[in-house]
Amino acid sequence: MKVALKQDDDSGHWVLSILEGTHNHKSSTDVTAYPIYRTTALDPEAIVQIKSLSAAGIIPAQILVTIRQQFLRANLVQKDVSNILQKARLEQLSRRSPIQ
Repeated sequence: MKVALKQDDDSGHWVLSILEGTHNHKSSTDVTAYPIYRTTALDPEAIVQIKSLSAAGIIPAQILVTIRQQFLRANLVQKDVSNILQKARLEQLSRRSPIQ
């Protein structure tokens, strides 16, 4: 799908135009292509380990390597680790922003 977003000079309103309405590739048949499936299939012990390693000051790339070694069925990517840590941080802050 390809779209264009332009601001109308006369009214100042934004106008969305659909240039190509079809999707340009087929959906993936592998469920591990989607982050929600990778993280929900993760062993709860792995999430505890991710949080623990982060608290020890280890960066997400190194956490990923450790998790892949210890939990062979973990099909995570580095962004999944970062997302898990971000979610844990928000829970720690009781859903408040870091500034609050």
